[in-house]
Amino acid sequence: MRSLVLALAALLLAAPAAGAAFTPVANLPAQENEVPLALAFGEGGRGVVVSRIGFELARDAALKTVALPSGRRMSFPGTALVDSVARPEGGVDLLVRRSPELPRGDLILRRVLPTGRVYDLWSVRTAATEGAIARRGGTVVVTWPEGSTLRFVSRRDGGIPTRPRVARLGLRSVNDVDLALDPRDRRVVAVTSYRASLVLASVTAGGRVLQRQVAPGVEGLVEMTRTPRGRIGALLEDTGIEGDRGECVSDLRGRHLRVAVRERGASRFGPVRTIESPPFGCGSRGALVRGLPDERLVAIYQGGSYDRPPELVRIAVAPDGRRFGAPATLASDARADAAALAARRLYIALLRRTSEPQLFVGALSVLPFGGTEQPITATASSPVIASDGTGAAVLAWRAGDRLAVAIDR
Repeated sequence: MRSLVLALAALLLAAPAAGAAFTPVANLPAQENEVPLALAFGEGGRGVVVSRIGFELARDAALKTVALPSGRRMSFPGTALVDSVARPEGGVDLLVRRSPELPRGDLILRRVLPTGRVYDLWSVRTAATEGAIARRGGTVVVTWPEGSTLRFVSRRDGGIPTRPRVARLGLRSVNDVDLALDPRDRRVVAVTSYRASLVLASVTAGGRVLQRQVAPGVEGLVEMTRTPRGRIGALLEDTGIEGDRGECVSDLRGRHLRVAVRERGASRFGPVRTIESPPFGCGSRGALVRGLPDERLVAIYQGGSYDRPPELVRIAVAPDGRRFGAPATLASDARADAAALAARRLYIALLRRTSEPQLFVGALSVLPFGGTEQPITATASSPVIASDGTGAAVLAWRAGDRLAVAIDR
């Protein structure tokens, strides 16, 4: 087993002929507590940074858009980001919740284009604070929980939203939800519930439930991904914190990273498997799963935390048609909270340890999957990485009292 892990690590860190070369394109004043959340960029460095002011779901929370190169800002008070999905031209579709601190608010599908144009496509009044958004081809789909059901609305680019479709999944007290679209445009969902554990389901566009699987005792935050040919991976991050979010109070059940995979052509997910159960720590959240062009699934997560050092970036890979292998350490004294595909390659943003690790401030670098790490800046926080309209990687972060953006040329 040890030789397998060492071989995997060597494969991940093997240097290619050329590495990333990020060039700065913007350095703008940042407001207090402003951090980047999403990016919409086209050709020539023209684009938009979507940022948050204040703390998520707080009364004074707000989303802002910062257009580049002009620096023009738009503000959306009382709004929190729920989920986002990239658009093929470099834009981004956001699922946001307005009036986040109230029992009922508006879930809004908001489109941000690299030109700086921002407009709302659809909204619904709901008590739901969780939801998910996914895209396949020219169709974007939104889902959110209502009682024991999931509701779905879809919209083709240039069209009008459908009426809500209802999938009766027997949900109770939803903790988190994510969504992927399979090659037949079926809605594949993963939902964690405080009472019903993990529910995995496949739903038609009309709301009919084709498959429903329950994994008792599996809880936590969920993230899904889809490969180009239709493999679907679900990553379950049981953070060990009560409710998996908020103040760091242990739920006494420990941390667990679990995965479920639905292979191409399959109608059901395989068994839920545990990748690793790292030590519980307050700064250990932020697990990611990504699907690569060669059909591999990659899980990236924290193997340690600032209060249980060392901080480790751990990685596990599921080759096409096979389950996840043993995890390996990708970086030590570092954390990885952002990763994105660009130019058919996975780019991972790393924060190296500094004197204030509990603030997630560190030396920022970018590691192309299977490539050579490139230092970006000595002090940064809240990195976000995405692909622009040409396929190049775009990186944004906060540095002191500034918002910075760089593009891989």
